[in-house]
Amino acid sequence: SLVAVGPIALERFAHSLEREKYGDLGGVEMPTQSRHTRNFVVGTIAGLEGYSLSDAVEHVRGLNLAVDEINAGGGVSGRAVEIFAVTANLEDPSTVREAMGKLVAAGVDAIACSYVSAENPFLLDLAADYGRPFLHLDTFHQHSQLVADAPARYEAIFQTCPTERVY
Repeated sequence: SLVAVGPIALERFAHSLEREKYGDLGGVEMPTQSRHTRNFVVGTIAGLEGYSLSDAVEHVRGLNLAVDEINAGGGVSGRAVEIFAVTANLEDPSTVREAMGKLVAAGVDAIACSYVSAENPFLLDLAADYGRPFLHLDTFHQHSQLVADAPARYEAIFQTCPTERVY
């Protein structure tokens, strides 16, 4: 799902960043040098410690495949995409909170995670506070319902798989 959803979500978000930074230009194109000043950075929290190690390795491999595919197609609005990965132990919420803090401090443009929010549901609120796109593979129905019940708060949270009820 991440490979299929990722390029579309990242492309739309890059355009929203341009509007946020430069405002509505009324159809006037921004100068090329302003639009391509830095890479588009996708952050991830990889559970490379503890029980989730093998899943995390596959997640990071999938994210790398998606980024390679996006960059082979010209990037996002002409900007190359890069990954900023931080590690955490999903059994230790303090390491997850610290990892999210590192992503925020780095100013990543979007976050793509596995099921880290399923094990650490506070992450959905941290992501909502950050306000950048947060793509996850958390299958818990109550977490998808949380987003559905408060769409304004969680407008940048995207579940890229079905919930456990239809899984």
